[in-house]
Amino acid sequence: MPRWGAGMADLDELRSRQGRQRRMEQDAGDPRADAATLALMLSERGIDLAGDQVERLARFHNRLVEANRSHNLTRIWTLQDIVLKHYVDSLLVLRYLPRLPSPLLDLGSGAGFPGVPLKIASPQTEVVLAEAQRKKAAFLKEVCADLALQGLTAVERSIDKGFDLAVGGVITRAVEGIRETLRRVRPFLPAGGLVIFMKGPAVDAEKVIAGRALGREFAEVADHAYLLPGTASGRRLVVYRKK
Repeated sequence: MPRWGAGMADLDELRSRQGRQRRMEQDAGDPRADAATLALMLSERGIDLAGDQVERLARFHNRLVEANRSHNLTRIWTLQDIVLKHYVDSLLVLRYLPRLPSPLLDLGSGAGFPGVPLKIASPQTEVVLAEAQRKKAAFLKEVCADLALQGLTAVERSIDKGFDLAVGGVITRAVEGIRETLRRVRPFLPAGGLVIFMKGPAVDAEKVIAGRALGREFAEVADHAYLLPGTASGRRLVVYRKK
């Protein structure tokens, strides 16, 4: 027997999704870009990548744009915002940490940030993209296959004490509080391993809470404050080392 109710609901959802997509495209224009455009936009913000790196970033970028039309991987949609708030934001980590721990676990990678841009710009670093949401994890696995970069993998899972992949460090952006992440990675992070937090400017309260709870196990080793280039948007890159 036909499931009319379910069918109508599916049709309504499809129409709603198509309507959202049309509005996004009308508001933002076409966010696709070739390698030359991305290279220029990054250079204007003080970031220069090698030619093959920009080509890979463009492949990732256009795959992200296409997948985002149906899967809502990121709410950041305009080309300017994608470049600034995803690519530049991710790549600025290398300005302060030019030698990343490896393998590096990108905890809660979402649509691939910061892990994919960091891997492209730092090919010697092994990167594991960890994402619990199925549609995002599936996208990340497709990205890994498409880019064919040795040492870039994606796993669909939450990160807890049962995590069994060896890593040298963890990086995370906009996932949870510092204390919660330190507790999450404590069982599997080796002594000396780094936990890198990409945070906004109002992170001091989180640091105090984390220090009180886990100061005997983790030492804060860096706190870099900076602005996204050409904006007043503050960022803090806070780094802990497991004792």
